[in-house]
Amino acid sequence: METATVQCDHPPGKEETHDRILQAAESLFSAKGFEATSVRDLTNEARCNVASVNYHFGGKENLYLEAFRSLLSEVRDRRIASMRRDMADNPEM
Repeated sequence: METATVQCDHPPGKEETHDRILQAAESLFSAKGFEATSVRDLTNEARCNVASVNYHFGGKENLYLEAFRSLLSEVRDRRIASMRRDMADNPEM
């Protein structure tokens, strides 16, 4: 029996590192703010090296913007889901 191989566009772990940095950014920026959060704080929290922030996001400012976009997307998705539930419960809306 032949086994299919899956080819990835990125090395294993790349996406996980990206996600860990983004989660650390959301947490630390919301707790400490942009200025008080260092790249070292972010990478310690994400368990990766300092160069990873530049590699994945192009710097701290871009990481901040991406974290903000990510949270806005989550809020938007929750609002849409809530509106759909409301519309399903009350078809006259």
